[in-house]
Order: sequence, then structure tokens, then C-alpha cells
Amino acid sequence: MLGKSRSNQTVIDAWKEGESWRNGSGSLYTDGDLLWSYSLVIGYTGSGYEKLKIVIDYTAPDNVTQTTSEHVGLAKSVTEHTMNPDSSILAEIRNKVER
Repeated sequence: MLGKSRSNQTVIDAWKEGESWRNGSGSLYTDGDLLWSYSLVIGYTGSGYEKLKIVIDYTAPDNVTQTTSEHVGLAKSVTEHTMNPDSSILAEIRNKVER
């Protein structure tokens, strides 16, 4: 079960630590591996031994809401690793989510 907090930063910190968490409104949540803004995966955990946290650099107005852009900005504050949302790696992430 996901923990609850009103703080988006708490969710981001939980993702960084590999823990599940959800904000009070349910708009930002993580299972510790993937990070969602609404139903869009905006971050994932790499598969290497380091388990790097990688943010998918969605920002408005590129078909995402201002809130999602803010969630992405918070996630970028805890990792230096970002990727373009047009990357072919996203197909692998989508397959992981659909299982």
C-alpha cells in the first residue's frame, strides 16, 4: 500500500529511496521504481547495480499539464539523469507498466 502525504516533495524523496508513496490528491505517486504524474510515467529506475533514477523530461507546453511540468521539475531536483520523451527507451518502460 502506498503511503500518503500532502507533499509532492515527499513523493519525490520516496521515489529516490525506492519506496512507494502517493500525494494527498493522488496526482503524483510512485511504487519506488516508477514515478507517475497522473497516468504518465515521468521517471523510472535504471536496471544497473546503481539503480539510477532517470527523469523523462516532459515539460509544458509539450502536451503535458503545468502540474506535470512541476512534478518533472521536482524529480529533476533529485537526479542529474534525464532523457528526452521521444527516446526509444520509452517503449521498454511502457511495456513494464502494462504488465
